Amino acid sequence: MKYRYLSSEFASSVSDSDTNLYFVYYDALTNQIRFKAGKFTGNTRNRNVGGFVDEARNEKPNYYNNTNSQIIANGSEANCCKFSYITDPITNWNQLKGDAIAKNWSTPQVIFSEGGEYCHIVADKNNHLHIAAYASNGDVKYAYLDTYSSDANTCTVDASGVVGEHLTLEVAVNANGNSIPYIGYYTAAVKMPKYAYLVDPTDTDSSATFVQTPDGVDVDERFTSSWEVTVVPSPSRMTTNREDKVNIGIWKNAGVLTDSKINGSVVNSSKENNLNGYSSENWSKTFGNGTSNAVLGYQITTSSGTCLETAQMR
Repeated sequence: MKYRYLSSEFASSVSDSDTNLYFVYYDALTNQIRFKAGKFTGNTRNRNVGGFVDEARNEKPNYYNNTNSQIIANGSEANCCKFSYITDPITNWNQLKGDAIAKNWSTPQVIFSEGGEYCHIVADKNNHLHIAAYASNGDVKYAYLDTYSSDANTCTVDASGVVGEHLTLEVAVNANGNSIPYIGYYTAAVKMPKYAYLVDPTDTDSSATFVQTPDGVDVDERFTSSWEVTVVPSPSRMTTNREDKVNIGIWKNAGVLTDSKINGSVVNSSKENNLNGYSSENWSKTFGNGTSNAVLGYQITTSSGTCLETAQMR
């Protein structure tokens, strides 16, 4: 089954010489969300750590085997976006592996009651949680949890037509200490990427109040100006295969928003000539334009095939 494993996500944390690795993915063959965890120590390349075991090294794989993974959701779940958490799965991995009832995971909290495709979750430097997804009747939705055990506050970011597919999320803390979510996504209405970020009114008015989850649109789907929302003016057609994403990245230092500069200066893109002895150019590095605006990357279709395009607001 060529597209059996979908929407895979890795997360890692480092403590001294140890690296904790967490892996979650959707198994389309079994209609399950599966989870693995393991601790890698030092520089040793050990292929069998925690849930990361090469099950097919010496024999044919068992297609339904979950001996080295934990099933945390299955096909009986409703069509909504849910959030659940587990604490310290690595220490308890031997009791969790092979489990099919989401042992030690919290009771799922419904984040968005309808839909939730392309959902993306990010923790900021202060350990607040941010979630964005393509939900409702084709909108971009955003949720904020103060801690992993808090109830979520939600809002609608963009409802301009069918919008929100191929979504990714990033978060940075600004100079005012506020967490600003940045979202890259696709709009089927004009078949182009879009970009949205939460506006902080205290940037221009110190007496203003910052709100983490204001609606970006009103009941008539008109923009409220609480979120900055724009179409990325790409001259090309973005590809929209199942796993294609409008990837978004933020320039930050230790989780705090910063300008896209190197040693305080704007650095031009660099290239190498005569690659491999041929009269050709190899563009090797692309830097930011000096602003703190997000960078987006997505795949486009050209006359010669597909390629990666990047964009950054001036």
